[in-house]
Amino acid sequence: FSHGDFSTRVTVHGHDEVARLAESFNAMAEDLDRLEQTRRGFVANVSHELRNPLMSISGYAQGIERGVFAAPQEAAGTILEESTRLTALVNDLLRLSRLESGGDRTVLTPVPLIDALEDSMDRFRGLALQKGVSLRLTPFDDALCALGDEELLGQVLDNILPNAIRYAQKTVTATVACLQETVSVTVSDDGGGIAPEDLPHIFERCYKGKGGNFGIGLTIARSAALKMEGRLTAENPAEGGAAFTLVLKRA
Repeated sequence: FSHGDFSTRVTVHGHDEVARLAESFNAMAEDLDRLEQTRRGFVANVSHELRNPLMSISGYAQGIERGVFAAPQEAAGTILEESTRLTALVNDLLRLSRLESGGDRTVLTPVPLIDALEDSMDRFRGLALQKGVSLRLTPFDDALCALGDEELLGQVLDNILPNAIRYAQKTVTATVACLQETVSVTVSDDGGGIAPEDLPHIFERCYKGKGGNFGIGLTIARSAALKMEGRLTAENPAEGGAAFTLVLKRA
């Protein structure tokens, strides 16, 4: 184990305390092995995502230095674009690290859902216009509050909303439902839905479906939901498209 090899298993004999200890050892080894595989996959995926823009930046910078480009401003534009992409990835990684570090305990307070939803929709209205997609918020009680955290709730919405816009054909709809002890916010689109093979892995770190970016945004959204003692789920509704539902305690 000290060298990172978790493939060792102990042969179990009988049903006494030693056998139970051996079973516990094997279960622990399997968990550690699975965790190590996840870590290696995450590092490999992130390295790949970092390497591509860095190679592009390096290549264009060398071209400018050697006078290869007739219009250096075009090369500079590509460098700026790739730098922005790198910055977004690093910011996502830092945000995910903070969420999963288990640092300071989150203090949950009543958060007005109408403000959180309208703020997030305003931030991505430009993207929706660019994609030719309309954003729709179904009416609900403006006084309804969730027990959560304003920043964390914003992180959930700011990841699932642009994701819905990316895959929508014409419309993205946000719907709020209220039960006795919980409230739910569902963001749905009218696109082609999530591929069945992607659905079980949609919240895994660096897992990218067709047309995805870094594969980190939905992981951030789920981690933020868990931080608020809530849950985030994804499904393909019978009427089509994809739907992401955040469930939080009702304030």
